[in-house]
Amino acid sequence: MRILFSIALTFMLMQPSLAAYDPTDPRPDLDVIKAQIEAGGASHAITPLRDWLITEPDDADALNLLGYAYRKLQQWDESRAYYERALKIAPAHLGALEYMGELELQTGNPDAARTLLIRLQVACPEGCPELDDLIEAFKDLGIATGGS
Repeated sequence: MRILFSIALTFMLMQPSLAAYDPTDPRPDLDVIKAQIEAGGASHAITPLRDWLITEPDDADALNLLGYAYRKLQQWDESRAYYERALKIAPAHLGALEYMGELELQTGNPDAARTLLIRLQVACPEGCPELDDLIEAFKDLGIATGGS
């Protein structure tokens, strides 16, 4: 039974018409869209996010998720552009700092990722999941987080 539920949930998350839109609220459910991206449905997440950004072009959370979707599709330039827009609007956006740091690591720019790591450390001096995740991304790649 759990397997069937898991399959059904995965299918629902990957369907943009079911996961991304609530007819009573024009803003897409960003938690659902994030889960959709994580479940392999990044290409399905792009349309509702772009549609929302037509109405609310300064929604840093939506911009961050659009960057995430493009990063999962390995469209590095588009991903970077959306993270940069999110960080221009909200310079201490924890998600955008983490995800852009991961992008920089994925594209071979560890110095740029370290700069974003420092910004995350400043933004959450007591620690936060985004900081932990970016540090883990460095470790996974065997890259030092320090300055050398």
